[in-house]
Amino acid sequence: MNNDFLFFAIKQAHLKTAIIEAHIFPSVQFFTKYFIYNQIYIESQARFQKQSYRNRYRVLGSNKVLHLIVPVNKGKTQLAYADVEIAHADNWQREHLQTVKSCYGKAAFFEHYFHQYEALLQSDEPKLFNWAVSTIKWIEAALQLPIKSQIATDQSIIYHHDLRNAIHPKERYNLPDSVFKPAPYFQCFENGGFASNLSILDLLFNEGPMSSQILQQSINVNA
Repeated sequence: MNNDFLFFAIKQAHLKTAIIEAHIFPSVQFFTKYFIYNQIYIESQARFQKQSYRNRYRVLGSNKVLHLIVPVNKGKTQLAYADVEIAHADNWQREHLQTVKSCYGKAAFFEHYFHQYEALLQSDEPKLFNWAVSTIKWIEAALQLPIKSQIATDQSIIYHHDLRNAIHPKERYNLPDSVFKPAPYFQCFENGGFASNLSILDLLFNEGPMSSQILQQSINVNA
């Protein structure tokens, strides 16, 4: 950790805790928060919102950024996120596996992490929220992040910063985040320039153990 980042961490010390909803294979921006807060809480009580990162993630294809969507059972989208069920009958896992192989098969760390990714997709977990949390926990362990998230099981949780719905796949819904400044890294496909803030899978498959360092470099220490 360099001196500038250490100074930033001290300056941000009053922002001890934050709360955010569970994303599946969350974005780079999501995981930079692990280097800012002392504790991350995962919201478990809110209602499910369609067209959000709650059931999709973005990867880089040869021609464009691709959205991989986890389908949910019809008629269940008005439930609490924790009660929404994955539509396993749709066989979406095959599409995701084939797409990720096509996007990252030649990435430097694909072979190291792909089987763990595949195991997560082959899970028979019925609840979308629980499965999303499992993807977050995998990344926390794989990158040895400095903190581990906790589930906010009731409304009495005390937090200092509300990040719920702040990170969204549609740019117009994103909330301003002066602390996030995506650092470029190697990507398999250039597509006219660096594609920022994709799923953490993009960073993981391309940079492996260096991912934690790049996450720290993606924090604007002058914010």
